Amino acid sequence: MPGEDQMPFFLPMEDGSYQYLATVEPDGEAYSLMRIYLINALTGERQVYRFDKPGRPRNLQGPRKVISYAKSLPSYVWVEGSGKDQSGTYRLVEPRPVTPEGKDRIFWMLSITPADYASVFATVFVDSATNEVHGPFLTREATFAWLRGEEVDINQMIETGDTLTSVEGMCSGIETIWIDNCHGLRPPLGTTR
Repeated sequence: MPGEDQMPFFLPMEDGSYQYLATVEPDGEAYSLMRIYLINALTGERQVYRFDKPGRPRNLQGPRKVISYAKSLPSYVWVEGSGKDQSGTYRLVEPRPVTPEGKDRIFWMLSITPADYASVFATVFVDSATNEVHGPFLTREATFAWLRGEEVDINQMIETGDTLTSVEGMCSGIETIWIDNCHGLRPPLGTTR
């Protein structure tokens, strides 16, 4: 996996259980989704969702390919290289399959983290059938609202204290660290880089 993510992922489920999740792609350069494995962390019960059977959705993007679609988001400088040759500010990690309410197909949910993995900065979704990117969702509330099928105003999702504000408003409040932390975003109104 890109970013050195290692499956299986340990995930909380809607029923309160925890499951290990791993996905499988076919050999070669296809990058499509072939299977999803879920293993209950307590009971060991296994479930397999196969997409390589007749009558099932085909040509759904797998977890490795959707990362390149998510990287099309503007305003992010993605980490490239490694070690002393590494540059960039953000990483895309842990592609997990989800099915949002009202949708009949799999979307990949990815976390955007700082280069040091210190926290989750935002969440983005990629439609496995169309490769359409949804987000970024910068608050937990906005992420779960979108998963419930609610409309979310992307421009009003940056949390600063108790209020939601725009990108320009957030960065204008932190002008002293603008150069170090807001690369790729437009400068706040009335300022220059």
